Amino acid sequence: MLLKTSLVGDRSASLFVLFGAVGFVLLIACANVSNLFLARGWARRREFAIRSAIGATRGALLRQQLVESAMVALIGGVCALAGSAWLMQGLRALLPPETPRLQDISIDSGVGLFTLVASLIAALVAGLAPALLSVRDDVNVTIKESGASASPSHNFLRQALVVAEVALALTLVISASLAMQSFSRMLHINTGFRTDHLVTMHIDFPRFHYQRVGQGLHLVDQILADTRALPGVESISASLLYPMGDYVAESQFTADPGADPKAPRQMVRSNRITPNFLQTFGIPLLAGRDFNSSDSTNSPQVFIVSESFARKVFGTPNAIGKRVSTDVQDGKFIWGTVVGVCGDVRERDLNASPTLYAPLSQTKDLDGISLAVRTRPEPSSVIGAVQSAVWALDKTRPVTDIKTVEQQIGEHSAGQKSQSLLLVIFGALGLILAVVGVYGVMSYVVTQQTREIGIRIALGADPRNILRMVITRGVKLALIGVAIGLAASFALTRFLSSLLYNTSPTDPLTFSAVAVALIGVAAAASATPARRAMHIDPIRALRHD
Repeated sequence: MLLKTSLVGDRSASLFVLFGAVGFVLLIACANVSNLFLARGWARRREFAIRSAIGATRGALLRQQLVESAMVALIGGVCALAGSAWLMQGLRALLPPETPRLQDISIDSGVGLFTLVASLIAALVAGLAPALLSVRDDVNVTIKESGASASPSHNFLRQALVVAEVALALTLVISASLAMQSFSRMLHINTGFRTDHLVTMHIDFPRFHYQRVGQGLHLVDQILADTRALPGVESISASLLYPMGDYVAESQFTADPGADPKAPRQMVRSNRITPNFLQTFGIPLLAGRDFNSSDSTNSPQVFIVSESFARKVFGTPNAIGKRVSTDVQDGKFIWGTVVGVCGDVRERDLNASPTLYAPLSQTKDLDGISLAVRTRPEPSSVIGAVQSAVWALDKTRPVTDIKTVEQQIGEHSAGQKSQSLLLVIFGALGLILAVVGVYGVMSYVVTQQTREIGIRIALGADPRNILRMVITRGVKLALIGVAIGLAASFALTRFLSSLLYNTSPTDPLTFSAVAVALIGVAAAASATPARRAMHIDPIRALRHD
């Protein structure tokens, strides 16, 4: 379980959503293939009737059609595998490079076997109902039949499949739209600090090497002094953690002087920082002062709090002079004073959580620091000099996890971007397949009703009424599918809520816009068969069999 968590992290929900999207696309494709098999089966109904008349059993005819479906599916699966390698290269180029385990995506034997098995199952799903309908007709009636019109059961199944396609496509497109809205809002979020020209790195202080906290703090002061003097360095600071980092720390605190020291205390995000931390990250100091060199272990405890902390705990943004305790000794609170209020910073969860800052110089435990360096040129040109400055003081100290803040934000948003992009791709595929399904059914309806339409035109029907009749049929199917799809989307998109940022999973504007767009697309898909119906020659139509 721990290995799975390490490899997948918190992306399991996203993977299930994407797997569901793939399933929806596969179901839409199966519906299209079923429609094709229905049309093909109806065209061969006399062939099957004659075979039955000369002794073929219905089981044999059914097996023949299922085998044909399986052969089509296997050929499609092999072609898909052949094209997957090329598509995989395009997918790697399309997805953000920070996408977790992007280079590990490959086509192996497991994927190949799954594809072929899925193709066979899809063939059974898509071909079974058409095959059953094709072999159940009465032999005598079918052989004597001269009309080309499909049976009511065939027409109902074809229309039901189109309705299902539209419903599935609507759910897919709505999910993709919500994901894109969420990602767009996440990209434009105000993090509360400047992300440009800022690089962070970590330096370990093993306790066996620095047995006293003062030794580590002295080295930190030396590192900051030497690094600050480097060309290209605009500002530098140290802290236990930094915004958008991999870890978040919390501390217990109380701001109530009458509280029981033994009672459970509130939890708040916390960090220990050096002077200039706010300046280095570009976090605004809204009131009071920054930490300075006089804030040491021998001086009273001081704190800087975020604006949301001040409002939540003290009910006012002006918290200067308020007292906070994070420690209890001998059953008594050790109080510190708020000397500054700063702006809120959004961490990896993109929430402006209340935060309590304390001076690094007043820490009682130090096993490593995070160094933040703001540069005037590109950070990459300064990183080597910073490493050399650290190693000049202590060459045994490893300098690790060197990343610009923009890289960290890119890594953090890579999963969301990849998920949004893939959902958009699947949504587009689903929409295209649904349009093809509507077009195919309406073309089939026009073909089946050629004689009827010809008679209507011969009797003086206005071609525009014929156009309206065909388009109306297509739109009616789309409306039914949209109604079902909206109901399904309201239920299913709630599973996206944990993956969306500042976006409602039932956003009415998105639902309405996608529904109207899909109806419009269905009408457009019906327009070509409708125009063809307008120009049917009555003489040729009356001869149509």
